[in-house]
Amino acid sequence: MLSNDEWWAAIDRLAETRGLTPSALARQAGLDATSFNKSKRRSIDGRPRWPSTESVAKVLSATGTSMEDFLGITRPLSIKVSLPLATGAHLTDARQFGSDGPVTGPGSVSLDIKIDASSFGTYALEVGNERQFAPRYAEGDILLLTPDTSARPGERVLAVLYSDDFIVGTVRRNAPGRVEIAPLDPALPVVRFARKAIRHMARIAWASQ
Repeated sequence: MLSNDEWWAAIDRLAETRGLTPSALARQAGLDATSFNKSKRRSIDGRPRWPSTESVAKVLSATGTSMEDFLGITRPLSIKVSLPLATGAHLTDARQFGSDGPVTGPGSVSLDIKIDASSFGTYALEVGNERQFAPRYAEGDILLLTPDTSARPGERVLAVLYSDDFIVGTVRRNAPGRVEIAPLDPALPVVRFARKAIRHMARIAWASQ
């Protein structure tokens, strides 16, 4: 039997493994964006509030997560992983970054992380001073990415284009022929482009912040 804190922790970690905030996860599940806010987890008199069975079911359905995997998220293991490491400079060079991710890189990175095993990225990316990462990520941050062309609205992704440019942001729409991504900088407009313009797309599964 999970405690109140463990239920909320599982929701938070599920959001993290999808590159989402709890509010974005709630919206993806068709719930009110404030459903998982910290303020909703306690009543005015301080008593704990529990996530409803309906809200949990909707979140699991929206993310394609089984109850077994969801419950497993509450007790993540600390695991050391070694992954190929790319940098922002690689993203605009087709010789070093192809449709499957980094072709070559400066080496690998070893990380000791606590995260659901099913969300491990297949490669790591060290953030540089590229404008596309601001203001969410800072120079030196490490991101774990999982190639995923079917990323859902609300999920945070990296999209590398054949035009030797890239964008980091939140998926707004992902249709068979067209993709819309909102940049991390809220002052910038939503970017719309044909799917055939994308050389590589990956979901941000974890960040070292």
